[in-house]
Amino acid sequence: MGGSSGGTGSMPPPPSVPVPRGDGSRASLAATGPVYATLVRVSDAPSTSCLPDLISLQAPGDARVITVGRHRLNEVQLDCPRVPSLLSRQHVEIVCDVDGLHSVTDKNTLNGTYLNGNLIPDGPCPLRHGDIIAFGGPANVLRDNRTLKNSFRFEYRRPLTAEQWREAGNPPG
Repeated sequence: MGGSSGGTGSMPPPPSVPVPRGDGSRASLAATGPVYATLVRVSDAPSTSCLPDLISLQAPGDARVITVGRHRLNEVQLDCPRVPSLLSRQHVEIVCDVDGLHSVTDKNTLNGTYLNGNLIPDGPCPLRHGDIIAFGGPANVLRDNRTLKNSFRFEYRRPLTAEQWREAGNPPG
């Protein structure tokens, strides 16, 4: 994916994120208002409903826990036929504290979660602007004696601090 991470410039338009409904089906819900932080996919696999280019994350004060994984009941369902079963049904949880800091917790998965190429430890791992997070393995994974690029690699982007976000007139999550 090209482009620069852009400091305090304008954010991309709000994404359409698959969201589960009570009946187990998925609906597309466009984010409303400005987006505080995103995960922007950095792999070259084509975008699909289960492999979005952009995932919106919580704003400061939003107590939601975003779950990511293969299962359709996750807030963000990820799957890719190029690398089947790389992710667990519930792979990670992402939270945002009142200070606007996101952290990711691997849910004891088989293939792990990597931050800047390193397997993250147990417990919450804080994210910093520009970090590369890979779900299910590092940049390259071995499947059926072939090396494949991990399609689940995202760059964490949060160009404003929580204080700058609030000063710009944005409401808490």
